[in-house]
Amino acid sequence: MGTLGNRESSTTVASVLALLALLVALVLAACGGSNSSATPLPTPTVAGTLAFGSVVTAQGNADIYVVSADGTGKTQLTDDPGWEEHPSWSPDGSRIAYVVYPEGSLYGHDATLWIMNADGSGKVQLSKGAARGYHPAWSSDGTQIAYTGRTQKQAYAEAVFVMNADGSDPRRVTPTVDYGFPTWASDGRILFRQDGDVVALDLATNRTQQLTTTGNLDEVGNVEDFTRIGDFALSPDGQWIAIHDGSYDRIALIAAQGGGAPPKTLLDGVSKLFTFSASEHNVAPVWTPDGTALALASSDAYGMMSDSRLYIVNADGSGLSAVPGVDNAVAPAWRPE
Repeated sequence: MGTLGNRESSTTVASVLALLALLVALVLAACGGSNSSATPLPTPTVAGTLAFGSVVTAQGNADIYVVSADGTGKTQLTDDPGWEEHPSWSPDGSRIAYVVYPEGSLYGHDATLWIMNADGSGKVQLSKGAARGYHPAWSSDGTQIAYTGRTQKQAYAEAVFVMNADGSDPRRVTPTVDYGFPTWASDGRILFRQDGDVVALDLATNRTQQLTTTGNLDEVGNVEDFTRIGDFALSPDGQWIAIHDGSYDRIALIAAQGGGAPPKTLLDGVSKLFTFSASEHNVAPVWTPDGTALALASSDAYGMMSDSRLYIVNADGSGLSAVPGVDNAVAPAWRPE
């Protein structure tokens, strides 16, 4: 009887332990499900090199790295106490322009533009004083850099500026814009955001052309939500603009020339890839130089925190993958071929 009682007791203890182990596993799985690093995805097959900002601490520190799309060759290029992000490659791939937020500064205030060689050497500050700015973008001939600059100390009073690649002759080229975040098209026009639409500026004539319409954006999502999302990306052939559509939790493609072409959903359920909810994160999509795929990473709505992997998806929405060994990425940029 005693032996049977011991066996029953042992069986009960074993059952309880097994149940506890199962509960712990379920809890861990649930916690891991909210973390982007827990999502099993294949290694990208797309070739190329990416520069990106990597959040080191939530207290205001990030550095710039480069990595091959297959996860090899990860190299840290900056190591400063402030916040470095928004890398932008020169057209020949030899240099990187980037933004530095000094340690302890308000986001966007007192930001400066810098430039360095592709290996991280030769760092030079480009902007000083009133020329402070962020989100640099090179002209296709490599002679100029467009950027978003503060027009005054108050937050969100911004315009698009242009300077020579050596930092000289900074000049304002647009009126006040909403999260301008410029990009330079291959035909020499500067694209930026104004009143919820993407606009192209011809510097030679000072004429602007609206590439998207409010109605077109309404088809994709709420215009107000789109206005709050800053980043967009023009395809290399100039036909499509990639955006993060927080209203419908997706990456969408909008026809760059309008004409009533319906938007295309590239990737659904974007929030599943990130810890932040669809309304709280800021996703930056960027095209490969040949236009066959896009990379994307996420930060919080203020760009100051991230636990994002560096994802790559084909331009038709297939083949979602993640660069191995990258878990805190913001604002990626492909090196030109």
